[in-house]
Amino acid sequence: MLGIKKKSNIRIRSKQAVSLGFVLLLVAGSASTALSLKEIPDQIGPDGRNISRQFFQFLKIAAIKNKYDGRALEFHKYLDRSLERFELKNLFNSEFMQKEDGGHFVTYRGKFAPDGYRVSLENIRMKEVPIQSFGDFSAEFSLRHNPKPTYGGNSYSGNLDVFTNLGPFTHKHGVNAMDSGLKFLDPKNVSAIQAPSTLIFKKIKDHEARHVLNDFDSSFPGLAKFLNYYFGLNSLLNISKEGKGQGITEFNFEGTVEQSLASDFTDLGDYLDDIKYLGWVKARITNLQGKTLLQFGLVSKTAELKFRFFTKDGKVVPFDSKGNLYPEEAFSFSSLTEFPFLVKASLEANLYGLLLENEDIQLFGRFSNSPSSGVLNLKLTKVEKFEVSGAFAYLAPSWAINLFIPGNLQSIIHEFTETLVKANGGKGSYFVLRWDREGARTLMRTHIESEFLDNFFIRFGLKIWNHKVLPDEDARDDIRKVFSKIMDLVLQGI
Repeated sequence: MLGIKKKSNIRIRSKQAVSLGFVLLLVAGSASTALSLKEIPDQIGPDGRNISRQFFQFLKIAAIKNKYDGRALEFHKYLDRSLERFELKNLFNSEFMQKEDGGHFVTYRGKFAPDGYRVSLENIRMKEVPIQSFGDFSAEFSLRHNPKPTYGGNSYSGNLDVFTNLGPFTHKHGVNAMDSGLKFLDPKNVSAIQAPSTLIFKKIKDHEARHVLNDFDSSFPGLAKFLNYYFGLNSLLNISKEGKGQGITEFNFEGTVEQSLASDFTDLGDYLDDIKYLGWVKARITNLQGKTLLQFGLVSKTAELKFRFFTKDGKVVPFDSKGNLYPEEAFSFSSLTEFPFLVKASLEANLYGLLLENEDIQLFGRFSNSPSSGVLNLKLTKVEKFEVSGAFAYLAPSWAINLFIPGNLQSIIHEFTETLVKANGGKGSYFVLRWDREGARTLMRTHIESEFLDNFFIRFGLKIWNHKVLPDEDARDDIRKVFSKIMDLVLQGI
């Protein structure tokens, strides 16, 4: 009997030990369940890490200087020259444009290769160009002459279509990546991060923001050090601990370009100096009720980039201009099937002393999501009249410029932008990005359509674009170097 009782006690203690061990495992597991940035590639779908590597490698190679065949190279030289004295009718009648059914077009073929794209001009329509391998594309730019536009003179309807073979990468991977990023920023997840402390971006003092930076440095150490050296960070995120916003993350990113970037990449630095006083652009993405989903800002004078949104439980939380949050209207990207939205923008452009201001530019957008396809539509719906002031070249004021061009400058700009809004008999200007899964590949279709009034503004604008906005080839090489290095460091982390 004594022997039996002893075995029974041993059996009971064993059960208690197993139970205690199970509880400890649960506790340990719950304490280490924070989602890390380095785990996001695995979150986007089956074989997500390999697909992520392939995609970022594709982006890196696509940024390498393209190689053009003889005819394509001559066409690009022609375009560069024509920016100085641009005439739409000259482009329309160019020897490079082929003619069919009253329209003129040029067709590209891009062959993806490990050392960059090989681009050629083709004598066939885009739909006849094969894009069999991952990364290959075909593109077509077409123009059609409109002899009687709304504002007189001449206009041209323009279309740009691009088909790209994205291989295994689907729109679902992109949607899942965005959702995973929101889950990473969830307050509970941020609090659970236990990565070693880092000294990168010392200006950021907030405790939770330091958690995120710790994980970033642990997940992508090379990238973290590179960005810390060349870019400044003035703000990252805040987590509300009280009130209606309790448990919601405000992602409030404010970053700047450091002088070290201009010092190490001198041609890029010269370009940044050239555009320092170019101006600013601000934009908000809202739902149809006017509540903001995302704010964006870019300021050339301070080389500053801003992003702001709110998130909780892996969802976007709408907010308004008064700071009110609406968590009951929160959504995840993967839950969307048909989602209409608005883009509201304002801008200021300083063109050699001539100041152009616009407080109200609007686009209507729609995102459609199904198991086999995704579609993003954007249509230009409003461009308020530009305010024109200042002195061109800091010598000739806008009223003096008006003496030398046919009509008032403000009216000319308005007629041009109104033609964009009401393009092609009211059809309007729009942009469509579509991903369709076809067998073992995803085919991405890009379509841009508009109408351009052939007046003084397009010639003036393109000359400014060429001299003021477009970086020269040396600066573009520096931009490629910086982007390529960032992609290398991302790939190291993946």
